[in-house]
Order: sequence, then C-alpha cells, then structure tokens
Amino acid sequence: MSGSGGDRRPLVVLFCLALVAVAVFVTGAVGVAGGHEGGGTPWMPKVPLGGALGADDLQVESGSCAVEGTTITFTGGCALKVVPVVGGWPWSDVTRRARLVVDTGSVNVAATVMGKRIDADLGSGEDVRLVFTRDGGDLVLGCLAIGGCKVVLAEDTVP
Repeated sequence: MSGSGGDRRPLVVLFCLALVAVAVFVTGAVGVAGGHEGGGTPWMPKVPLGGALGADDLQVESGSCAVEGTTITFTGGCALKVVPVVGGWPWSDVTRRARLVVDTGSVNVAATVMGKRIDADLGSGEDVRLVFTRDGGDLVLGCLAIGGCKVVLAEDTVP
C-alpha cells in the first residue's frame, strides 16, 4: 500500500548531506577564528588561500630591468605586469603576496591593484608589502639612485 507521504529516503539523505556540509563549514570557520590560516583545524588540513608572488608572476612591460629568481635589477624605470591567475579553482591563489625589499639604492614603488594606486619611496633596507588579487595588476619601480637599483621579493610571513 502506498501512503500519501511516499518514499522519504531521498529527503532523509539530502538532510544528512546538508548537516555534513554545515558541520564542515562551521569547523572551517572555527579554524580561521582559532588562528589556523586557510580554515584548517588540527584534524583537517588547511587550504591555502593565496600564494607567494614570484618572478614567474611578473612580466616586463617596459624599462631596463631584469628579473632573475627573486631579484629585480633595474636602472631608471621598470614597468612590470603581475599576470592574472588563469585556471584553477576559484578559491586558489586568491591573493599573491610578497615583501618588496630594497637591496641597493632608493626606489619609488607604484602598484595598481583593482584600480587603486599606491606609491611609496623606499631607501636601502626598507620594504613594502605587495598583495595582488588573482586579477593581477601593475607594478612600476623607479630607481632614484645613480648606478642602478636592486630589489628582492621576500616571503610575506604576516597572514
């Protein structure tokens, strides 16, 4: 005999899956609030929400500059493009970050991210944090010293 309610097994399975999804979301949110960057918990591995900005993310647009490894050497001006992230999951490489440290000379740094421009004048040993979204942006370096300048892309350890 068939009742008016029909078979409820699909609804029960759907309800159980919804509970599991909520539990995973809550443990991830608790992991972020508890200081586990990327939503991890002690028993759930963390998922990185960004990556390091490296030389392979930079494309020379103009100027006399050379990008080798983590070092950018230039005289005068150097215009670089941070290439957009292509492919991958929507949440992978949400940001790419680095500390730009002046090794030699005095440098003017201008970056454009999401239509906003920032400027900084840095001397030898000083640094600035660079954070680019997956859409990329522009990075312009101006050498204010005679004989050339050198900057290094260092790891940004601040979450």
